[in-house]
Amino acid sequence: MLIMSLAGCGAKKNLEAGSVWEISETADLTALTIAGDAVIKAPDNHSVTMTVNRIETSIEPGEYKGDIVLTVTEKIQNPTMMGGSPSGGDGGGAPGGDGGAAGGGASDSVRTAVYIDEGAYVPEKSVPAAVVNGNVTDSSATDISISSIGKDFNGIIVSGVSTYSINNIKINFNGGDQGNNGAGITTAGKADVTVSNASIITKGVQRAAIVVGGNSIVHVNDSYIETYDGTLQEKFADMEDSNSMEVPWVLGFIGNNRATNVIESGTAYYNNTHVKTQKWGCLSTDAVKDVKLYATNCRLEAIESGYGAYSDGAYDSFSKCIFDVKDYGLIMTGGTGIFTDGCVVNSGRFGIMSHRGSGTVTIDKGSVFNTKKAVLQVKSGHPTFIVDNAQLNSESGVILQAMINDDPWAKGMPSGAGGAPGGAAGTPGGGMPGGGIPGGAGAQGGSSAVTATFKNMTLNGDIVNSMTSESDVVVNFEKATITGAITTATSQSQADIDGVKVSKKTYYYIGDVKNTYCATDDKYGMKISLDGESRWIVDENSYVTNLIISEGAVIAAPDGYKLTVTVDGVKKEIKAGNYSGKIALTVTKS
Repeated sequence: MLIMSLAGCGAKKNLEAGSVWEISETADLTALTIAGDAVIKAPDNHSVTMTVNRIETSIEPGEYKGDIVLTVTEKIQNPTMMGGSPSGGDGGGAPGGDGGAAGGGASDSVRTAVYIDEGAYVPEKSVPAAVVNGNVTDSSATDISISSIGKDFNGIIVSGVSTYSINNIKINFNGGDQGNNGAGITTAGKADVTVSNASIITKGVQRAAIVVGGNSIVHVNDSYIETYDGTLQEKFADMEDSNSMEVPWVLGFIGNNRATNVIESGTAYYNNTHVKTQKWGCLSTDAVKDVKLYATNCRLEAIESGYGAYSDGAYDSFSKCIFDVKDYGLIMTGGTGIFTDGCVVNSGRFGIMSHRGSGTVTIDKGSVFNTKKAVLQVKSGHPTFIVDNAQLNSESGVILQAMINDDPWAKGMPSGAGGAPGGAAGTPGGGMPGGGIPGGAGAQGGSSAVTATFKNMTLNGDIVNSMTSESDVVVNFEKATITGAITTATSQSQADIDGVKVSKKTYYYIGDVKNTYCATDDKYGMKISLDGESRWIVDENSYVTNLIISEGAVIAAPDGYKLTVTVDGVKKEIKAGNYSGKIALTVTKS
């Protein structure tokens, strides 16, 4: 292992109150007393790190005994802030995403146990006294342990054009309750890093396990990641407005430490890895330029609050993954979300929440969502959902809920701009042989719309649009059966019903609404198309604005009930055709 030479071995030091000790080289002590406001400082453009018995420790008033090393290193520019501080996403900034820079309020310099730059170990910027066992070379770190109870301290940073392997390591960080730059592993530049058989456990404010930035690529294999919140300073803990130390609670979850984060144009692959977070999120993206995030055969847990993954314009792909989350499987403002190859999402609230944006979500190949609230929730946005051969199970009975954004900080703001219109009508589809059938429903006048296509599956639950002042909801069924209401509605906040003021303490009311199914006089509505092999069993009165029925499609009431369809108050026979206007589907007992 590359080790820096130590000076001042075996010495004891007693710093009186108000004194300043400037050290120019690394010192090794057996005892250190720091009184009152005494200061230990490094020369300009340098930092000093204290380790006590090989554990990085904040330099604060107190008495320290044992193997004490004060390591002087050259300052390192924060690699996740080079070229300017990123913003957006979910890191404690404006609520349009999930926040700010990788550290949220991070400073412009960092300290680290191991610093790799341009393919080489840099001893002048590393703290070897914090590295226990194993070997560190220019190309790999193997069998090492790094521990910290201080703040603003990193485990391993790999930057520049570097190819690096991190094997069988343990990182344990427990500190930094005031907010810090301390991540377990950070990559930047054009680094290509493979992490295998790692255990990374962190606790602290903004003390992520892994941060992937720049144009770096990281593969995390067969590893375990676990993160916990730190204790906020009182001035932040009591704030209801945005602060840089925690996620905006108005998104419907809380926390001040996410497990991982991919920013800028980073790419991360998680394979056979267990990611567990107390709050906030497991796999986050932020300040996205061209982020790609892949997870295969992983388990993602958000225990007390939070989500499995986030996309603020990123490409997120999940294969054979299990999500056990308190609030959301995926939150997105744009980009791509893919759940495939039998993913299972178990959520204490919602499956996927799209807010003030667009993007495309695909759920296929036997994937299953089990949620207590709506499986798919849209807030003042216009995403596209493609669900093929999957199961969507909602305890509340709502499959898709489109609603006006209820973010208390964003009320009155316009919904996300742009987005593709719904599918054009008139496309041939799989109807009966010998004749074309009407195509999928399209958005009104080329405007933005929420579009959902369900294929090769059976659904039990309702599809609801209560944001008819903002957008159509366009629903297409292809070889699919649904039992439930598909309808326009008005919605009321459950918090208003319960007489509760929504706050950081009652964040779980965000997104929770009660619907009243009814016709709408608004510009937008509910548009439905069924191909020739689809069925809609209408078990509750429904109100739509466009209905395309292909030859062979079935729309009926449940056994023992009768279905009546009217268009603008005129009773119509249920048969193939394209109907527009105020369409009411009324269910009564036979």
